[in-house]
Amino acid sequence: MNLNLQVVVSYSDIWDDEPPEFDELLQDIPSKISIQCITHFLAQLHAVNQSQEYQFEILNNWLKRQETNLKKRFDNFLQKNLTNNRHFNFINVYSCLHLTQQIILNYNKKEADSLTPEEELKLLKAYLLSSHKWIEKTESITNVERKYETEEELLELILPTQLSLFDIIKFENFPIQTYKSIYFFEFAEREEPYNKCLELFLESRNVDNWQNYLKEILSIYISSVNKEPKKSVIKITNPGVKKFIDTLCLDPTVYKPVEDFIKIREKPVIRLEENEYLILSWNFFVDKIFNGILFDILNAVKGIEFEKNQVFNTIGDLKSGLSNDFSEKVLFNQVMELCFEKFSSVQIKESEIPKRLTSKPDYYIRKKSKIFLFEFKDAFFSSEAKNSQDYNKIKEEIYRKLVWDDKKAPKGISKLVDNIVRIRNNDFAEIDNTNFSKSKYYPIIVLTDYTFDIYGVNSIIRREFSKQIEERNLDNKHLLKNPVVIGLDDLIKYQDHFRKGYFRLNSIIDEYNNFVTSEDLLKSISSFHEYLGGKIKKGELKPPKEILRQIFRVLDLPVA
Repeated sequence: MNLNLQVVVSYSDIWDDEPPEFDELLQDIPSKISIQCITHFLAQLHAVNQSQEYQFEILNNWLKRQETNLKKRFDNFLQKNLTNNRHFNFINVYSCLHLTQQIILNYNKKEADSLTPEEELKLLKAYLLSSHKWIEKTESITNVERKYETEEELLELILPTQLSLFDIIKFENFPIQTYKSIYFFEFAEREEPYNKCLELFLESRNVDNWQNYLKEILSIYISSVNKEPKKSVIKITNPGVKKFIDTLCLDPTVYKPVEDFIKIREKPVIRLEENEYLILSWNFFVDKIFNGILFDILNAVKGIEFEKNQVFNTIGDLKSGLSNDFSEKVLFNQVMELCFEKFSSVQIKESEIPKRLTSKPDYYIRKKSKIFLFEFKDAFFSSEAKNSQDYNKIKEEIYRKLVWDDKKAPKGISKLVDNIVRIRNNDFAEIDNTNFSKSKYYPIIVLTDYTFDIYGVNSIIRREFSKQIEERNLDNKHLLKNPVVIGLDDLIKYQDHFRKGYFRLNSIIDEYNNFVTSEDLLKSISSFHEYLGGKIKKGELKPPKEILRQIFRVLDLPVA
């Protein structure tokens, strides 16, 4: 199998000399204009404008005022490398963020209305140096010479590469993040000690209440990203909104780069003028709606002692209570009801299953003779494993989160296997009247961290499931369907499709499991997330009605 995916151009593809250092190129050109150019590209990519036409349009505009000889060098490179099966990837999220970081490191206060042709050339060279960093990150994927004979060989290649990039380049869906945030804030408002945490967080953001927090983020986002072209520079004159966005501003004079652009994630805005702000990354800005909230709350409450000597010093401290009290009992259960209320004959939450059953699924659904067992995991993929570039460490992390914990207690797929065994032994007879021995079983793991949506995770879990089924020597194995790993965000995104029957849970899982039995290795390790996305035609997917209803309610808008 050959992976022949994309054409990325770097400095050494165009010039033969020794590549210069970033500071040589960037310290003398106006930083304000330079960073606006790059973040403009990022804004368009956030809107999923990644067509070949757009890639060539950017390159041609950048070369417009350059010498003909330079244009010929690019033409020669593309003619040599761009074949029918390869995608031209000139502008990408990682390279833009890397160059943004380099501009911040060399930030100057030079004023200019535009760049000169010479400065544009320097910025282009700097961008191609950042592209080289992208190539280093994805070198194994773009290696067209290597052949992969087994699934395991391909996983060794793809898992480390994906993990170092996935949460940087993944598109953040603002309606979904807003929907989750609404449920979280309403929970935190009524529960100790999270109501105190919420108060301190809102104080750190200079807003009176969480509704205003969401309104301000959404008003900034919608007014800028709904335009064509998408805007990265915004003007804000409202004093309240200014106070809020100032808390998200990064100071270039004290900036120090860290792994995965974490500082830009924390502060994705730069203040350019009194009322003018630059959004460094709309993806990271949207992250402030929900995914980044826990980290921001932690920064506001770290070290403070609440009632019952409760102290939150790490993100693990904060998440441990929230995982059970909010993520599963509130958000997950609500989403499951919305998706499958009309689908199932029997639908039972974990809290409704008798306590005497020591091992039980987090959610149980039966549709006639089909039983769906759900295991919910509110777990972060550790940054140590994610950034290790080590396949074995990554695989260990997947096992730790989805198979066994550090004490070898069953988790994820192991717990689902235990539940299948117990249910087949009629442990559930008192809560569901059916023939468990002749039922078909669909084991499903639902995850909150979209990092697990990458290629390969489902493949690893599928193989582990088969191994455990063989070790248990279970009969009627043909009634046990291969497991799927699905993100909670995908259940939220496609809730109308599940609710209205466009996606029938058993059918879509059966189709996916048939798809991954392909001899094509890349298909065999593909994710359920990717498969679901492929079922939706371009332009067809709209925010679910329940999401819109909740957003309209919080923003005090009339429901359409």
